[in-house]
Amino acid sequence: MSGGQQQLLCLARALALSSEVLLLDEPTSALDPGTTEHIEALLRSLRDTVTILIVTHNLGQAMRLSDDVVFLMAGKLSRRHRRRRSFTRPRMNAAGNMSAVVSGNGCSAGRTRQ
Repeated sequence: MSGGQQQLLCLARALALSSEVLLLDEPTSALDPGTTEHIEALLRSLRDTVTILIVTHNLGQAMRLSDDVVFLMAGKLSRRHRRRRSFTRPRMNAAGNMSAVVSGNGCSAGRTRQ
């Protein structure tokens, strides 16, 4: 099984559990652009019923999928913003390193939008 096939299988297994929260670590990193687009559409369709936390270095994907963005630096919370602010006025550390933890369904760091 290829890396992309393994990734799709893991995502299918996670979705089959009907969990309230999905934690996805680089969920499309081994997928082709067409399959990535389908997975992102699926995640957007779930955002009203499932809290989705995505860990990604793909800032384009973070911009497309996020409500809130949390930036971590050296394992510590650096910044937390609504998606719009994070991508219209980004800030980076001196080395230019950023990681994003992205959430859907308005949930981030223990806060849920009502």
